[in-house]
Amino acid sequence: GVDCWDPYASLDYAARLIRSYLDRYGGDYAKALACYNCGCGCVEWRLQQCGDRWVSCLPAETQKYLQLILGEGVIVGNGSFVPNGSAEGVAPMVPLLVAGLILLYFIS
Repeated sequence: GVDCWDPYASLDYAARLIRSYLDRYGGDYAKALACYNCGCGCVEWRLQQCGDRWVSCLPAETQKYLQLILGEGVIVGNGSFVPNGSAEGVAPMVPLLVAGLILLYFIS
């Protein structure tokens, strides 16, 4: 188990968990973050039931979570989330979030 009151242990665990979700979903930030927020079972069920419109089938809380982190965007043909205005780039908040996690980790 991880001591949730130890910020460094919690950050390390969260970073490893998100990494495992990114690996599971082929680097798809939206699916990885949705898995982190509502659980992988929830995401898998929505992918099976809703296909390319899986995000719109997520719980409202998770949809808001994705919007907060990834910003406005669209779901493309393969079901991946793409930020508005970019079919290739990553939403601006993702690199900032990752940089913040790395900074917190190394200032310990």
